[in-house]
Amino acid sequence: MKKRKIKLKFKFKVLLFIIITVLLLFIFFKKDETKEPVIIKKNDFVNNITFNKDYSSTDFINVENKVIDVLNLLYKSMYYLEENDFSKLIKDDTESYLTNKIVKYLVETRKNERNDLSLTNTSYDIEFKSIENIENDYIVTVMENGTYNFKFMKEVSSYYYNIQNIFTFDESYNLISFKRNADSFSLFDEFLEEDYTLEEIDSVYEELYNKKIISIEDNKLLYQEFLESEKPEYKTCDNDYNREKALSYASKYVKKRNTKEWEKYDEYGGNCQNFASQVLFSGGIPMDVYGKDIWKWYSNEPDNSEDKYGRSPSWTIVNEFYIYAKNNIDFGLCAETNLNIYYAEEGDIIQVGYDGIFIHSTVSIKPYKNNNDKVIEILVNSNTNDYENYPISAISTPEVRLIKILGFND
Repeated sequence: MKKRKIKLKFKFKVLLFIIITVLLLFIFFKKDETKEPVIIKKNDFVNNITFNKDYSSTDFINVENKVIDVLNLLYKSMYYLEENDFSKLIKDDTESYLTNKIVKYLVETRKNERNDLSLTNTSYDIEFKSIENIENDYIVTVMENGTYNFKFMKEVSSYYYNIQNIFTFDESYNLISFKRNADSFSLFDEFLEEDYTLEEIDSVYEELYNKKIISIEDNKLLYQEFLESEKPEYKTCDNDYNREKALSYASKYVKKRNTKEWEKYDEYGGNCQNFASQVLFSGGIPMDVYGKDIWKWYSNEPDNSEDKYGRSPSWTIVNEFYIYAKNNIDFGLCAETNLNIYYAEEGDIIQVGYDGIFIHSTVSIKPYKNNNDKVIEILVNSNTNDYENYPISAISTPEVRLIKILGFND
């Protein structure tokens, strides 16, 4: 009898242990499901790392680790749309403060957008291109290609190619600055002079942030107007635009340049409008050398005459193309300007900028629709900032305008 009691006590203790364990596991996982983990390992986002033959360093492992740490922290910020502190990685107080402000701008503005611009998946490949010793500082150039799956359209992959990152290290390999030719980093560069102060950084942040928030709210109203309005009646043109051919070209040359047929202008202010003009030409829009408004590219020489020679400013300059598209009425391009951007179709041109100064042209790839077959976003391709299938709302500049390409007149 005593033996039986001991066995029962043992079974009861085992059962009690199992119940307590199950309850603890339930509490742990119930608590954890409400918040995604924010701790990242070094290789959570970085995918492939390569080294150009011109890259060499006596301490490249130290440099490589710090570069990856900075980019991982940036990608973590984009993934969760949360601010992170770069001062532990960037030793210069002003530069770390600037990086923090730039990332804060990117995070806070994306959080205010109508669609969820946090990420469900992301990764990047980097190539260490060069390292130069300039006045006892090491200037490291790193090229980056990123892949992003935004939460509101997680089944679609967006890409950002050929991002140039410049890391400056002191002679002890402490990182003192981080420059990036993309997103909000490029936007802040447009406003900040050299030798900026913390106060100037704050001023630029406030100005840009306020403008972007106003733009986001205006865009929400435009979207509601789009949902409630009938499709506008566009003016008629003699010939249709071949959107299929335009889209094919925009997809083929989004991350490389067609130098067999055209010059490239990445080092001369950017290749974005040159790329956009090539897309239109591929879609059947003829070069126009007639009348006041000219749009042509026969060679690299600047020329705005009615001769079939050289290139007009409208071929390669963002605002000059807008003026041509808006004013041209006879032979050549037939377009509408300043329409609601949600009417964009494949091959249309969307320009972005600030304070009425438009600095970048993109090509509309397609309207993205939700499960109810309603357009909720416009995806674009671009050169200079080489992005593909990229949501127009994820671009950091405050202002946006549509140039609707309808066709051309004889």
